[in-house]
Amino acid sequence: ADTFKVTVWGVGGHAARPQGAVDPIVVAAHIVVALQTLVSREVDPLEAAVVTVGRLQAGTATNIIPDHATLEGTVRTYSPEVRDHIERRIAELASGIAQGMRARAETVYLRGYPAMRNDPALTALVQEVGRELLGPENVFEREPLMAGEDFAFISQHVPTCMFSLGVADPERGIVYPPHHPKFDADEDALAVGVRLMAAVALRYLETAR
Repeated sequence: ADTFKVTVWGVGGHAARPQGAVDPIVVAAHIVVALQTLVSREVDPLEAAVVTVGRLQAGTATNIIPDHATLEGTVRTYSPEVRDHIERRIAELASGIAQGMRARAETVYLRGYPAMRNDPALTALVQEVGRELLGPENVFEREPLMAGEDFAFISQHVPTCMFSLGVADPERGIVYPPHHPKFDADEDALAVGVRLMAAVALRYLETAR
């Protein structure tokens, strides 16, 4: 999960005389649209990637063309090669578009969490223990997510398995996902998680002998 910020520098002026200015808002808008082609036209369709602009800010009044605009967003990928490509191309697109429209763009790209990767053998062990402990109907594989997770740093160095613990309870109205303002968790699920982690640790130690 990476973040980027593009600052577009133009020339400020009065909205009634746009010919005397270089409107950074228009330039930023072109950059936002161009960024959508990175995934659709430059990334292998069999790969996964997300480029989202979540913030676009500029100006202080309705009748003034500002001298700069900023846009910020996030990048999510699984492949290190795709990550490198998108990082490079965001800067290239922003700079090229700005230059072609008589403006200037500065790009800052910050790398965050890498992709989280579960070790196949350890994951199989967790699934086996989970089905024995909780029943096969309560253990299933989820589709890959584009969420960021700092545990991914550990997964780059040692075998790991990250699993999700269900904490919903529809009968009590506990149904909202994380980041939702009404999110809540059924705390009874914590005991289930503790049992599972303890059982996995014991099984791992037994099989590692």
